[in-house]
Amino acid sequence: MLTDADIEQYRGKAISLFPFLKDVSFTIARLPAGRYLFTEGDQCAQAGFVVEGVIRVFKTGHGNREVTLYRLFEGESCSLALTCALSSYMYQASAVVEKEALVAFIPLTTLHWLIQHSSAARQFIFELLAGRFFEVLSLVGELVFRRLDERLAQLLLEFAEQQDGRFIVSRSHEELAYELGSAREVISRLLKSFEQNGWVELQRRMVVLRNVRALQQKARGLL
Repeated sequence: MLTDADIEQYRGKAISLFPFLKDVSFTIARLPAGRYLFTEGDQCAQAGFVVEGVIRVFKTGHGNREVTLYRLFEGESCSLALTCALSSYMYQASAVVEKEALVAFIPLTTLHWLIQHSSAARQFIFELLAGRFFEVLSLVGELVFRRLDERLAQLLLEFAEQQDGRFIVSRSHEELAYELGSAREVISRLLKSFEQNGWVELQRRMVVLRNVRALQQKARGLL
């Protein structure tokens, strides 16, 4: 639970990240990993701004398969949430806390006031919407035009962390499938073929990269 001192500290950090918040009243909430900010079909009730942590925004399709649309990091807000807040649309995706987060929330009336009276808020929102549009457009291109094994190789390289001289991806096959909008069984088959090629070693909830160069070539479509 946040103390008064904690709240004051985080309010200062929120204002340093989002200067336009200094002109309005807002609340700070600490959200544990696994907490949903919203789910598909919900009506938007407030706008949030990430002060700390990581939040994953994803779309669920047939058979409960998921695809990650984007992540929110410190200093960002959700373009989907802002779009819904400024219109009558319900959420068309879901957002879940991936790493414990601190989020500054304002009611919709305050958001509308900021857009009318704060050029800094307008610039932040317009730049956010434009950047996220191109990010999602790039994702669509990946899904439609790029081979799944190439995307998987790229994802392993992006998620790899160096531990004891090894590059390790600490994700389950199901979590990797969520990222790529595929089925766990398909990803497991591809990872097994990578292992047979000597590119990775599969362990419980872990993928150890054995041949980074080969994965880089696969990601670029050279293998």
